[in-house]
Amino acid sequence: MELACRLGAEQGATIMLAYVIEVPRTLPLTAPLAGPEQTAGAALGRAEEIVRLHGLEPQRHVARARVAGEEIVRLARESAADLIVMGIRPRIGLRDEILGRTSDTVLRRAPCEVLLDKLPIPFEEPAAGEKT
Repeated sequence: MELACRLGAEQGATIMLAYVIEVPRTLPLTAPLAGPEQTAGAALGRAEEIVRLHGLEPQRHVARARVAGEEIVRLARESAADLIVMGIRPRIGLRDEILGRTSDTVLRRAPCEVLLDKLPIPFEEPAAGEKT
């Protein structure tokens, strides 16, 4: 969020905060999802505070979709976005893929530039006897 705000302030840009709730295909898109809706509200509330601290006015958007990446791309097209800034946490696992499905979809299909901001991985002290 900080990176997007710094870039936005330099350019005099509008910051659109988007949160996409992925709705399972087994439910209608309008189905109540209390947990994800609360998470969206809290996340956007924190993001709005950061944007305002940078002297910018945020636009808030909560969407429901089957696939978050496709909805982000649709929002970018609809709003004629110049840049999408996404925070990511690299996937750690057995495969070589570091991007999740949402980031990958946005990178491949976005109508504008995409900037991925890797969030820091918290440092953990190795357990006693563990090699680093």
